Amino acid sequence: MTTRHGRPATRPWALLIAAVLLVLPVGGLLPTASAAEPVAGTPASSPGRAAVEVHGLKGEYFSMSAPGARDFATLGGTLLEPQIDFPGLTGTFEELTGRTEHTTARWTGRITAPATGDYTFHAIGDNGFRLFVDGRPVIDHWEPDWDREQTSAPVRLAAGEPHDFRLEMFQDLGGSTMFLRWSTPTTPKQLVPESAFTPPAGFEVYPVDLSVAEDGRHLRARFENEVGGLQDARDHLKVEADTTAMPVASLAVSPGDRTTLDVTLAEPVQKGQRVRVTYDGQGGLTSGTEAVPRIVRSARNASAHRLTTAWGDALDEKNPLPEYPRPQQVRARWKNLNGPGSSAVPRRASSRCSARPSTSGSSCRSRSSRSSPGWSGTRTTCSTAGWSTCRRTGRSARATG
Repeated sequence: MTTRHGRPATRPWALLIAAVLLVLPVGGLLPTASAAEPVAGTPASSPGRAAVEVHGLKGEYFSMSAPGARDFATLGGTLLEPQIDFPGLTGTFEELTGRTEHTTARWTGRITAPATGDYTFHAIGDNGFRLFVDGRPVIDHWEPDWDREQTSAPVRLAAGEPHDFRLEMFQDLGGSTMFLRWSTPTTPKQLVPESAFTPPAGFEVYPVDLSVAEDGRHLRARFENEVGGLQDARDHLKVEADTTAMPVASLAVSPGDRTTLDVTLAEPVQKGQRVRVTYDGQGGLTSGTEAVPRIVRSARNASAHRLTTAWGDALDEKNPLPEYPRPQQVRARWKNLNGPGSSAVPRRASSRCSARPSTSGSSCRSRSSRSSPGWSGTRTTCSTAGWSTCRRTGRSARATG
């Protein structure tokens, strides 16, 4: 993987310090320090800022040469994908290849385990797929089925040691999904996280760090240099949460860090949603002296926002709903999609005919037989005289014909 960097600023004072170091002994400049104790006053490479780290995989999306070929004939587009967690790939295929069917995908890079152990991979998708680690097939399920999870034999991975990673899949017809999880004897099955992946060498990635704040309304894009050219950028920026467009309200440079673009959303992103940011490269946005190119990237979602109701916000473990009858379960307050309704609760004494009358009468079923707990269905007979009265053993009720 390569990242695009701006031109570093010239530091004249560095030449002066180098000249002084050639003349004076190191002991005369700095006190002795052990390996466990950092030298006081040593400048960091980027004071106050961590370098922009890029994790994820190179995702390539192809069209097949013919239906059923399941080959990688025509490359439609390439994206940086954070992980293999795709509940719906048809939109990506359509955007990049112009097709939703007869397509293939390949994700490559390196995978690094956080701890040494025997890792079992679990893959499930629609349609077929195959996984390689260090060039060896770990899972091979190149079959035209869907939603059949495949499990690998344990693979020994050492902590911090990167391994070549490749996952391929094909999409014949209908929907398309792909998920990759792993587990160890001491770790339950879970999605392989973004932090475990790095793009392959030679894959040029524009350095930008995207994250959604805890309030869900602010998306932050951190670049390597000062951000500018915001005047028209908003109309060229698209934010999606679970494929739903999130309108952008405004753009501003962060007051505390001029390398960070603060994007305010009209509505909050919800907790757990997948967020994708697309910038078409035509909005005049700059980082330092460089124009920001087209970016299609997922953002980390730290939002804690959730959809709420007036009742839900007032409840917690110390303030539960009152015992029955609860106020929201009073019949007069029940509503359906068309507004207040008188038929929200079935009447015990009411019956409805299930067929048109005939000379011998028709069969009716009590409403209470459908949803009232403890009641059993009773058969009744409709009178043909005006088709107005249903009779049943021990009781009569009006029929609503």
